[in-house]
Amino acid sequence: MAFGQLRHLINFFKGLTLPYCLLLIIIYDNWSYEALVYAALHGGYGICWVLKDYYFPDKNWTENLTVSSFVKVSFGLSLYWLAPYLLISDPLYKTSVPQASQWSDVFSPSPSPVRVALTLLIYQFGMIFHFVSDAHKYFVLNARKGLIEDGLFALCRHPNYFGEFLIYFSFFFLTMRWQPFLVNLLFLFHVFVPNMLAKEKSMKRHEGWEAYCRRTKFFIPYVY
Repeated sequence: MAFGQLRHLINFFKGLTLPYCLLLIIIYDNWSYEALVYAALHGGYGICWVLKDYYFPDKNWTENLTVSSFVKVSFGLSLYWLAPYLLISDPLYKTSVPQASQWSDVFSPSPSPVRVALTLLIYQFGMIFHFVSDAHKYFVLNARKGLIEDGLFALCRHPNYFGEFLIYFSFFFLTMRWQPFLVNLLFLFHVFVPNMLAKEKSMKRHEGWEAYCRRTKFFIPYVY
């Protein structure tokens, strides 16, 4: 029995991220700049995801869910809400105010403007790689089939997944908690890597694939 499409469940969780963060802020009365910055980043990303699904959807997320897959995916997506809970519920952040800091404060558990600035930088690169490459892929494949070798796809073969990893890494980096880091690794090796390998297997049939692989990196531009 079908239990809705995967894309609808993903949109539900990502679209509710901003209200969820704001609810946590109200419940814990935490109006610190870290809590508000996190809510804006993660919540804004969720809204952009829903808009992306409306204007240039990914057909990979149109599969129908069974009851068991619905429960499994819901649990997995809910893990992404652990990071805002850990940050916003922490009394350390509740009473914080922006203060001058040094590079040595980047990995401190206490609030650090330097860490917030680096988080914003990582997040911006992630948003560009993720949404630009998804839009590029959608409109090119609507016009013609085959390999996409230009734009961000000239830097690595999976710029959309690289961008999404950067986005969620920025959320971990802001919270500086080990639990969100484990969630990122879980999704990287349980979702991202299998999807990327499946895509590579599918694209091998296209002419020029081997030459394209020799010119590009798999996941991280210029690195790997």
